[in-house]
Parts: sequence; structure tokens; C-alpha cells
Amino acid sequence: MVAAAVLSVIVSGCTSARRVPTSPSPTGSAAAVTRPSTTGTSDAQRSDDDLHHHVTLTVTPSRARYDIPFVSSVSGLAPGQRVTLTLTTRSDDGSVWSSRAQFTAGTSGRFDTHQRPDGGSYHRADPMGLMETLTPGRPGASFVGPSPWTLTESVVEGGHQVASTTITRLLPHALGVEQTHLRPASGGLYGELFEPAAVPSSPQPGVLVFGGSEGGLAYPVITAAALAAHNIPALAIAYFGEPGLPAHLERIPLEYFAAAVTKLASEPGVDPGRIVLWGTSRGSEAALLTAAHHPDTVRAVIAAVPGAEAGPGLPDTSLAAWTLGGRPVVTAQPQDMGQQSATSPAAIPVGRIAGPLLLICGGDDEVWRSCANSAAIQARLKAHGHAPATLLRYPAAGHLVGFSLPYLPSTATSGRTADGEKLSTGGTYQADQAARADEWPRILEFIKGLTG
Repeated sequence: MVAAAVLSVIVSGCTSARRVPTSPSPTGSAAAVTRPSTTGTSDAQRSDDDLHHHVTLTVTPSRARYDIPFVSSVSGLAPGQRVTLTLTTRSDDGSVWSSRAQFTAGTSGRFDTHQRPDGGSYHRADPMGLMETLTPGRPGASFVGPSPWTLTESVVEGGHQVASTTITRLLPHALGVEQTHLRPASGGLYGELFEPAAVPSSPQPGVLVFGGSEGGLAYPVITAAALAAHNIPALAIAYFGEPGLPAHLERIPLEYFAAAVTKLASEPGVDPGRIVLWGTSRGSEAALLTAAHHPDTVRAVIAAVPGAEAGPGLPDTSLAAWTLGGRPVVTAQPQDMGQQSATSPAAIPVGRIAGPLLLICGGDDEVWRSCANSAAIQARLKAHGHAPATLLRYPAAGHLVGFSLPYLPSTATSGRTADGEKLSTGGTYQADQAARADEWPRILEFIKGLTG
């Protein structure tokens, strides 16, 4: 499973009106605001110092799509001077989120956020560290994405704010992404379809996204909306835990996923010959199984923190999780999960998959051994003469590396922000965040690089 408290950050405000394009600039020029430094001076001294000592804060880019990193730089300080850089934003529910880091100016009187901070909310060299460690002032608050999403970055010295600027992050709805609700009563599927602001000039790959044992739509919706912001049509589906669907991860028909493939392939702007299945954790089993049994309609598979066998139902492990043609798919027993036996009857027949695979795993995954599972998948592909999968392996990351979107508050993606503290799902938030920053552009490249 993956955490998805950041849901409303990404999709809040996505319009349900179809094909109404908007075209805001995805990036903006750097912002800079200067104020005189005031540390350790009287009012009379400040008037004189104002003529000589101005602190400049610059953010590049100051306005950009939310998954584009920015760098902050500060100049006009005295060599060796220490200041605090703060970042604050306000959720639509009124809660204030903030982070901070202390930096020391170099001999030129400047620093930027490529530099490792002296202390604060994070302790590694990371230009996006302040963004990733935003935490709410009210415990338990969830971030509800405002439109536009603006943040204030400030330089503080001696308790005085000496420079500040505004940063704007463009979420999918600000980029004109269109959202359409799908419900079982009207078509058999429970999902959300996300489409770019304008129909692409040429058909694009379509991505079907679904999560794991957490059920519902939270994580798939986040991912699908993000893909549509990159002009990739995407359909997020739930397969249990929503009205009109099975209550639990038990006896889920693989035909349900095949029906979703057919729906997505019929959408304007989607190339039916380039349908990608993206399943995470237990959902990876459904992605791999569906692709194996429908090689003519599935072009590629993304399996994040995957399983290598068909697992049992939850919570009733005496039942199969999946069915095909009304019959249970052969299932590994709970005690046998993760054994990666090539001869196991529950092994997913990945050799039948026609197209390329992208596997993503965390070497410190404590939910299950996703990297060992990935290796087993690779071995089976090789045994069947299949081209090897692309493997993104992150040794220090945990299971939440399956949540692939970068540059979002760590409390929304990992449940805590303590620097260096190990997560119950394995890894640390720093390792998971670093992995996301690397994997997200690689995932986009994999999808966009598919040929018909």
C-alpha cells in the first residue's frame, strides 16, 4: 500500500467540463525581493546600513509546474553570516504549513539551497528540502490544495525578516486538466478519467492506474492527474472498497481491468495500441496478470514495488485475490509469499506479456521484498526470451517509493518528517524523496517513448 494524504493537493479544483483548454505559463522568471539587513543595529545605524547592505532572495523558477524543482539563492550577506530560510503556505482549510533551514554565507556573502544546511527541518543538501519537509502547525491537518498554490519564502536574521518572495506551484487543475467521474451504475467502472486541457494533435499513450491493498482511489487519482498534466491521458480506477465494488481485496475479476483498458482505449486522443497498465504493490499483481492474459491490448506495464506471485485475498487469506473466467487464479499461501520460486504455480506468467516492463523497487522495503520480487520477474522474463525489464532500484528507499510524485510535503507521502527516522514501511523520508525525484522523469520518459 502507499499513503495518499496528499490527494487534494494534486486534484483539488480539477474541472469536470470537457475539453476547455487553458494555457497558463508553466514556468516563470526568478523572483527577487530585497530588504536591508538589520541584525545587531539600532534604528540610527540601520538608516546608514540600508545604503550599503541589502539582502537579495532569488527563486528560480518562481512559477512552475509543481514537479519542477526550484533553487533559492541569497546574496548581500556578510561572509560567514548565518540566517534562516523559511517556507510557509496556507491550506484551504486554514492550516499553516511551514519549514525552515539555517545556512551560513560563504566568503562572497551568498549561499544557495544546493548547499547543505546547518540545521532545521532537514539536514542534507537538497534544493527542495524546504518543500519536502513542510509540516502543519495543527497536528493531523491534511493539505487541501488552494488555487493557485502559493508559498512565501523568507530570509530571517536576528528575528527580523530581511527578504521574502512568493513561489507559485501549478497543480494539474491550473494547467487545464479535465476530470470526468466514472461510476459502476453507468459503465461498470469506478474511476476518474483525466485528460489534458486540449486533445493532443496526435494520439498519445493512455495509462490505466490503480493502487494496492489500501483500496479506493486516493493514490491512483493523484498519479493519473499528474500524468494528464504532462499531456498523457490517464484513467484512475478503484477495484474494491468503493460503492458498487467488492468490499475487500477478494475474488476481484481480472476482466474488470480488461474492461477499463477498453474504456481508456476508446477515449479521444488515446492511441489504443499504446495502453500502459500501472499497478502499485498488490495492484502490480493485477497489472502483470492482466497484461499476461491480454497481450494484444496492453502495450506496457509499470509495476511499482511489485509482487512476483498472485497473492491471497485480504482479509480472508483463504480466498484468492483474483479470478479469471470466474475461477480463482492460483494463489500463493501467505507463508510462501516472496519466495520467488520459478516453479511456483502462483508465479505470474510475465513471459506472456508482449511489451516492455518498468519495475520500481526499494531495497529497504519492509512491507515485502520488492527488489527480490523484481529480480524474480526479471529471471522469468529471461527464461522466456523476453527483453529484460527496466529496473529502477533504490537501495535505501522503502515501500513508499511506490508513490512516485516528487516535491510534495513528506507528511503527505510518508506520515512523518523526523530527519533520518526509519519508516514502518522501510527506508527514510529522505531516501524515498530522493528516489521519487529520480524515478518520476524516468517514468514519463518510459511512457512517452513507447512506439505503436
